[in-house]
Amino acid sequence: MIDIENYVITQLTNAIQAVYPTAEIYGDYIEELAAFPAVTVNEIASETLRRMQDEEPVEHYARVTYEVNIYCNDRIGKKEKAKAILDIVDGVMFPMKFVKGPTRRLPAVDHSRTVYRLYARYTVIVDEGTVETTNDGEKIVYHTYRH
Repeated sequence: MIDIENYVITQLTNAIQAVYPTAEIYGDYIEELAAFPAVTVNEIASETLRRMQDEEPVEHYARVTYEVNIYCNDRIGKKEKAKAILDIVDGVMFPMKFVKGPTRRLPAVDHSRTVYRLYARYTVIVDEGTVETTNDGEKIVYHTYRH
């Protein structure tokens, strides 16, 4: 399985918290948000590209899709803050060649009047990666492609 999830979440966390240090970023769905702004990042799909497969029993390329949910509860300006965070997310995802799909406002379950929720979906094609040796040891470097 091609797995870039930790890398993606780390990049988003670093970028968002550089501007909003108190933001909470989660790599899973959260039932009860403890702090705001909050961002959830979930890999919702990973699909092998069959046309790129050969006889080897490994996945060479996958199409991965992430959902990003942004929650803000400021009394004034929560919509603007959510959009500003979305701009940060775009600034991380686009250089990695992710393509943004639907972006829309969704109700925040149980908090629809006090919490503004913004949803976006991003998709990219990623390869199986190559192992590179650095001073810190070996690491896998993945290459991404727009689809």
